[in-house]
Amino acid sequence: MSHQTGIVPNEALARFFAKARDSPKCRVFKVVIETEQLVLRDELLIQNNWEADFAKYVPQLTEERQPCFLFFRLDKHGEWLMISFSPDDAPVRLKMLYASTKATLKKAFAVDSEFVATSKEDATLAGYEAHLRAENAPPPMTNTERELAEVRLNESFASVGIDAKQQTLKGLELPISDEAIDGFFSLKEGKINYLQVGIDIGNEHVVVHDRGMLGSADELTSRVPQGEPRYHLFSFKHIHDNQRVVSTFFIYTIPAGNYPVKVKMLYSSCKAPLIKDIEGKIEIPLARKLELDDLSELSEQRLLDQLYPRTDANKGKFARPAGPAGRQGGRRLVK
Repeated sequence: MSHQTGIVPNEALARFFAKARDSPKCRVFKVVIETEQLVLRDELLIQNNWEADFAKYVPQLTEERQPCFLFFRLDKHGEWLMISFSPDDAPVRLKMLYASTKATLKKAFAVDSEFVATSKEDATLAGYEAHLRAENAPPPMTNTERELAEVRLNESFASVGIDAKQQTLKGLELPISDEAIDGFFSLKEGKINYLQVGIDIGNEHVVVHDRGMLGSADELTSRVPQGEPRYHLFSFKHIHDNQRVVSTFFIYTIPAGNYPVKVKMLYSSCKAPLIKDIEGKIEIPLARKLELDDLSELSEQRLLDQLYPRTDANKGKFARPAGPAGRQGGRRLVK
């Protein structure tokens, strides 16, 4: 249980609290302890969206070896984040003083969420986003739970043999490698936000080609191979209506090129069963399923357009006639 120091906001800070909460202009303000009082050190106004302002303001308000409190407005509805900046290399007595005063400050100015930064690197937009990922990630599986889940998946995939090709090529379910299964679980648990898998044509099973944490959707194009098909899973984090949203996309890329007939048939036939396994067995909800032959279509704006079609801009305009069937460059939803 923390010890309260008796340090309280001075009169000027108390007056500022009263007006700052409902101020449409205030983005962030800084509070420090001086002469055994909590005082206002800085106030910065809204200039851009909250993410851009966070990236610009928060690093410049923090100082090496000097704890402080930052109050940051996250959106126009007045949601306030309290950032407790307590550098690891600050004097121990000073860190204890700030930690003991935190509860008093929260009573004086209630907040919706908190974030603790212990270094200048933490006190950045990337540091805050890492904190949110850790906070919002589903509870990690125990080793036993994960092993059981992978055993069940392997058993279900093994029960569908390669002989199924003799029955039909419309729903071909190939075995999935252990590495690919691990990749699906890692994406589900928030450890990565991008996974690229493909078909090992010689051995006829699904394998991992790439995985990792992308900084933005615009990085997708650089990860897509130009000369062969691939399946991609991307957890797209974005803001919509001032709400933080994560939408997982399944993207089948098949760039223009001359592929062997077997390659085209395998990728086309395995797509639907793979989607079914991802949603049904691994339980990753897919917000959209895209099939692209024009890699320039892979951008953050295109993904947003898929999630939230812009209809107002098209009102009153004549629709352009559809191009010929099979024309390259089209964007198609996978059914």
